[in-house]
Amino acid sequence: MDKAKKLIKVLGYIRYSSHSQDDGNSASAQMTTIENYAELHGMEIENYYIDMAKTGRNTNRPQYQKMIEDIKNGNVEAKAIIVRAVDRLHRNAKNQLADLVWFAENGIRFITADGIDTETETSRACSHKYLTKK
Repeated sequence: MDKAKKLIKVLGYIRYSSHSQDDGNSASAQMTTIENYAELHGMEIENYYIDMAKTGRNTNRPQYQKMIEDIKNGNVEAKAIIVRAVDRLHRNAKNQLADLVWFAENGIRFITADGIDTETETSRACSHKYLTKK
C-alpha cells in the first residue's frame, strides 16, 4: 500500500458473550477478523471497545456506552466502526436500527467484516431488510 495515502481511522467493537460462542466469536478471533479487514481496506484502528461476557440484547455494556460517548464527545477521530458480524453490535433489531439511524445522523460508517458497509446503497438496503426481519 502507498505509504503517502492516509489511512481511514476506524473503531473496532468486540462483544463476547460466553464460551459457548467460541466458534469464531472469541474476542481474539473477532480482533483478528477486524484487523485483517482494516488492513485489506486501508484502515487504521484508532481504538478497540471490548465487552466481555455481555449480552447483545440490550445496551447495558460499558464499552459499547463508552464508544458511543467517545463519538458524541469528539474524543475519537474515527468516522467508522467495524465489527466481525452484525450480531456482535446488537442481538436486538430495535437497538440495531436505532444505532444505524444514529450512525447515519452523525456521519459514522458501520462495517461488518462479513459484508455490510453502510457506505454503499446495497448494504444500506440489505441491512435494513435483514434487521427488520428479526
